[in-house]
Amino acid sequence: PALWRRFDAVMHFDAPTRQQLEDGIRRFLGPQADLFDPFVSMLAETYGSQSLSDVERSINSLRRQVALNGNPVQAAIEWTVAHVGKLDKPGRLALAIQMAKSTELSHNRIHEITGVARDTIRKHAGPSPIKGRAGRKEQ
Repeated sequence: PALWRRFDAVMHFDAPTRQQLEDGIRRFLGPQADLFDPFVSMLAETYGSQSLSDVERSINSLRRQVALNGNPVQAAIEWTVAHVGKLDKPGRLALAIQMAKSTELSHNRIHEITGVARDTIRKHAGPSPIKGRAGRKEQ
């Protein structure tokens, strides 16, 4: 019937670009954008090809988590850990490189989160910010 034809319009939206994702994340973070500025690229990498409405919903959840826990760095890392499984291999590599460049995490911790080999991270992102071996006993 004519009634169904009127409501049968299908609209297709292209996935946002990386720059659009970063801009959207900054906008959705609102007044907390400055706290998350070092992590915006890392967060954008984990969203891949999700729509901006999905990103907004997720960022609002992240903001609530920060309001409850008070630590934006830990919240951003925990959120990334929870969503890294959705990424393909090139996405995990890009995320690992971004994490190495924008956080103070060791390459070992980034490897644990993303599954990307430490040598691969070092090859693309340079040396780890953590110097020396923790826990080594002096002789």
